[in-house]
Amino acid sequence: MGGLSRFHDGGAFCKAINLGVNNALTAASTGDNTLVTSAYVDVRGYQSAKLVITALSSITAAKLLNMTAGLSDATDTSGTGAAAFGTGVTTKQVDAGAVTAHLSQLVLDYNLAGCRGYIASTVTPDLTNSATDTSNFSVTLLLFGAGEEPVSDRAN
Repeated sequence: MGGLSRFHDGGAFCKAINLGVNNALTAASTGDNTLVTSAYVDVRGYQSAKLVITALSSITAAKLLNMTAGLSDATDTSGTGAAAFGTGVTTKQVDAGAVTAHLSQLVLDYNLAGCRGYIASTVTPDLTNSATDTSNFSVTLLLFGAGEEPVSDRAN
């Protein structure tokens, strides 16, 4: 497959890896301003990645959910030689109050040139309120440009 067929069947050329589900936090309490690092996963043979952080939040008026996120690379799944990958971490406001059960996303793109083969996500959520705001977030890594395709099972 080549050329335009990649655009018409993009799912066959994208691999999704779940790096963390339902990380819970409460403002000024459990999980708030706490670094969450995923396990290292093998990304050898891929050319680019998209880090997708999805948050479901309830935030009071005039308060925020900020996420500081990035990737770390290493030479194996145990994290040997771990170091920030790419431009390091990015801090973004992903939600602003007043919202209840509001879904938001932070999406970061990475060129994997120079990656040492294994990647972990690093995410630090920050709810700016002092007590009542809550959020849950999940992290997915999407990989593109594999040497062997398709990279996923066909559903239809």
